[in-house]
Amino acid sequence: MPADASSPIPPAFDQLREHPGAVPQEIPGLLERLTAVPDPRDPRGVRHALVVVLALTACVVLAGATSLLAVGEWITDAPPSVLERLGVRPDPLSPERCLPAEATVRRPLGRIDGDALDRAVGRWLADRRVGADGQLHAVAVDGKTLCGAARATGRKIHLLAACDHLSGLVLAQLDVGEKTNEITCFQPLLETLADLAGVVVTSDAELRFFETTFLRMQKNIFADQAPMHEAYLAGGVPAIREMYDAGLIDGRAMHAWTYIDQGRRTGNTSLVAAGNTALLYREQFQIIADDYDRLRNHDGPVGQGFTYAMTTLGALSIPGAHAFGEAYPLISTGPMFT
Repeated sequence: MPADASSPIPPAFDQLREHPGAVPQEIPGLLERLTAVPDPRDPRGVRHALVVVLALTACVVLAGATSLLAVGEWITDAPPSVLERLGVRPDPLSPERCLPAEATVRRPLGRIDGDALDRAVGRWLADRRVGADGQLHAVAVDGKTLCGAARATGRKIHLLAACDHLSGLVLAQLDVGEKTNEITCFQPLLETLADLAGVVVTSDAELRFFETTFLRMQKNIFADQAPMHEAYLAGGVPAIREMYDAGLIDGRAMHAWTYIDQGRRTGNTSLVAAGNTALLYREQFQIIADDYDRLRNHDGPVGQGFTYAMTTLGALSIPGAHAFGEAYPLISTGPMFT
């Protein structure tokens, strides 16, 4: 996300505060990652490359600085060997190095692509990750609202971040804009990570998506079925026909209640079952079909697994019917745990 006027240093660099201790051997890797951030400046008259400005800022944050003023002071006091390692070159017309001023650092930081900077910093931190086998096994995705940082409009900055379960390193983060939410940012955030094959991803946003969508499905079923039940109990088939005439239900639902009514009056259980089957069809293919498809298609196998579990846990609506798991058993062709 872009740097705001009230944010002294771009929030992307906040990832570095919890993981100081960079050694000189890691600087080349930092510079390589930062080169991926596009330079928004006109190339004419540029004296200091953007990667140098970003590397200087990163090092100052690792040293504990919290403001751009501190960045300028740190640059002024830094040893020449450190500046050279970060890419600050001597002025060919002067024996001294031409150091970037505070304004030279501040202006590009206010215009850079914040998401690109987030990705660059996160990937460098991922490069530093030290695990038992050096591999990434689990990623936690969660949102956070930054303290002490706000946009010019007064809205606080809210980020969605992906962290390594083992080390706590922030691997990537994205700004959750005013016109979106964590759920819509979830997939774009994961796409910024290099390789998630075999990696377990946990997320409050994912859980909220499944929870709210599932509860909405239950609410829609109740809102559709309950009025028909109450109408039938109060006025029988004539009350159901009134709902049909008013356009509240379709012909299939009206006929379903006709079958149920005839079955109840004659003792014909087949008619009752036929009516219930028609109402179940309405529930599954008309009332909740769109939400069910949205759940099933969400995040690949995660959505498929959730909807499969959802259909197997509920009680059967029609006596004598076969459970979904019996008709379509779940078969695993690979190891469940590694």
